[in-house]
Formats: sequence, structure tokens, C-alpha cells
Amino acid sequence: MKNSLKKILNGRLKNSLWMVSEKGISFFGLIFVTSLVAKYIGPSVYGELALAGTIFAIVRAVAILGIDQIYFKQASKKSYQNDQLIINAIYIISSIYIPFSVLTLGWFYFYGSGQHTVFFVATCLAVYIGVIDIRAIHLDAILLSKYNVIANLVGILISLILRYLLVYFDLPIELLSIPIILSAFIPFLLRQAIFNSKIKLQSSNLKRIHFVSYYKYFLKVGTPLVLSSLSVTIYTQCSNLILATFESTKEVGYYAVASTLAGCWYFVPVTLMMSYLSGIYNERDEEKSLKKSVKLFRSISIFCIFIIIILSFFGKFIITKLYGDAFIPSIKIFYYLLLANYFSVMGFFFFRLTLKYGGYKFLANKMVFSCVINVPLTYIFVRLYGVIGGAYAIIITEFISSFIINLFYKPLRAKEILLQTIGFSSAK
Repeated sequence: MKNSLKKILNGRLKNSLWMVSEKGISFFGLIFVTSLVAKYIGPSVYGELALAGTIFAIVRAVAILGIDQIYFKQASKKSYQNDQLIINAIYIISSIYIPFSVLTLGWFYFYGSGQHTVFFVATCLAVYIGVIDIRAIHLDAILLSKYNVIANLVGILISLILRYLLVYFDLPIELLSIPIILSAFIPFLLRQAIFNSKIKLQSSNLKRIHFVSYYKYFLKVGTPLVLSSLSVTIYTQCSNLILATFESTKEVGYYAVASTLAGCWYFVPVTLMMSYLSGIYNERDEEKSLKKSVKLFRSISIFCIFIIIILSFFGKFIITKLYGDAFIPSIKIFYYLLLANYFSVMGFFFFRLTLKYGGYKFLANKMVFSCVINVPLTYIFVRLYGVIGGAYAIIITEFISSFIINLFYKPLRAKEILLQTIGFSSAK
């Protein structure tokens, strides 16, 4: 029994290390090369790139229909042996994403600024490729993240080289669209080949009745998740939209740089949680599940605080050295967004834990409520304080969403987790 448990834990640890290494290399590679690109194109155009990412992140949140959450949970349990769920998930996502994308691109072309439309088209294609890459979720869920690492690193390496060459040879900035697309397309192709050779899922005979039944299932189960993920996307990206509307894309560029650097460590605790939460999902004893949750929450919280302290000392140096004096206004925003990211990590923990208890409706209500709080807060603070107001709004929203609202979902036992994390036993 002990050997079996040790083997499982070692497998999760190795999987976490693979996921962390891949995301770390790709993320920090992107930071260094993107900083060169940011210097090259300036805050205004960089802000347009960030705005394109914001818009299609919203489209993605609608199209995914909660399938990523549902699929991860099912794949973790290894409850099926054919590719029927994968194929139907791709069809369903495509049937939603493509129409919304066409409408979005049409609106921007006819009613937007019309400048650098190619960035919006490239971002649209890259996000679509990423959102239908269901096999990436499968590999993470069954602790084979090393294959995701291989695929993603090859794609990101090629993309980074192309971006560097673009800056080095002083090429037209519109060519940035090529590495944007390839950063998603190359890993997609490699992952398909790896998955087909390593994962033995039987090919299913897909029929229309299967597609309809899956569509009904995902609409029923996924709609609350759509509401929650869409609300999260809106309130985390709300600052970009409001800044673009009432300020300019230059302010969007400042905020985007600060947000990128302030969240550069986010993938580490989230990746660790993704591996170890599968053990909590499969734990049937609620007291043991609570102990595991407290232990994970405490470890992640300590790690986050340590990282925030370190980054606080070097934030100014990093921004000025990487992005130059043109992005000095990003420094102050960076400090505030570090705190917001801490609350966000803790919120991710409770979000994933809530899925264990089937709290889809609660998540939907919570995220919608958080969004309702954030949008007017962002509008008011941006109008009063400018770009820094967006940071104020997201801090308040993330705190309420992560530590206040979760107390009202009893199966989650958030109060007990929080109290036991700091060394207190909760009252029965």
C-alpha cells in the first residue's frame, strides 16, 4: 500500500515538474523576446496586441463551454476508452467559436480603428487552434505532461526565433502575425502525433445522435461553467477594454506589460495544484480530503508570498531593463498586480476544489457576481485614477471572489481550510 502510494505521489511530482519546466521556459522565453518586440513597436501597438488577446479570450470563454473543466475531470478518472468525447468536444467548440469570431472580426473591421487588423486575425486563429487542442488537457490529466512540454517548447522556440529575427532585421510589424499563429499551430500538430502514438483510444463510429446528445450534455453541465469562466475573463480583462475605450491603447500597453510580469510566476502554483488536486478529487473520505486540501493550500500560499516578496524588490529593475523607459508607467501597476495575482491563485484553488462537489451553479453565480462588482469598479477607478485604477479594481474583486464568497458554499468547507491553514481549528 505504501509503495503504491509512493509511486502515485512520485508520478504526480514528476508530472508537476514537467508542467512547471515547460511553462517556465516558454513563459520566460516569451518575456525576454516579447520585451524586444515591445521596445520595437512601442506601447500603443503593443496595446493593440493586448487588446486583441483580450477580445478573443472572451470569445474563447464562450466557446469552450466548460469542456476543459469537464474533460479534465473525466480523463483523470480514466473512465472511457474511445475518442468520441474528444471529437465531439472539438465539433461543439468549433460550432460556437467560428460564428462568434466572424462577428467579432467584422465588428472590429467596420467599427473599430481598422489599424493592424492582421493582429486580430492572427490572434483569432491562434486562440482557435489552442481551444480545440483537447489532447493537451488529456495528457495533463493522466500525468503525461512531458509530451505537452516537448510539443510546446518546439512551437515556442520557433515562434521566439521568428520574433527575434523580425526585430533584428527591422521587418514590418505586421509579420508578427506569423509567429503568433505558429506558436499554437506547431504544438497542435506535434501533440496530435505524440498522442496518437502514446495513447491507445479506440476510434469511435460517430453518429449525429452522439453529437446531439453530447451537445445537450455540455449545454446542461457546461453553461454554469461558461458563465463562471466568461465572468472571470471579463473581470480580469475588463481593465484593457475600459482603458482602450476611455484612455488609449498606450495605457493598455502599460497595463499589459505590468500584468504579464506580475503574473510570470502564476503558472507554478497553478501547475502544482493541477497535479495534486486529482488526488483530492479521488479521495472519498471527506476528512482526509480536508486535510489534503489544507496541506496543499498552505504550501501554495507560503510559496506565493515568498515569490511576491522577491519580485517586489526587483520589479523596477526588470521593467526598465527589459522594456525600456517607454514603459516606466508600468512599474507602479506591477506592484499592485502582484497582490491581485496572489488572490487569483487562491481563487483558482477554491474554484477547482468546488468542481469536486459539483458546485457548477455556485461557481456560475459567484463569478457573475464578481463580474458585476468588477465592471463598475473598474469604470469608476479608471475614470478617477487612470491606468492604476484598473489595478485597484482587480485587487478588490479578486479578494472578494477568493476569500469572501467561497465561505457561502458549505460543501467546500472554505472556512475550515482557511482557519486550519493558519493553525486554528474551526468550530464545529
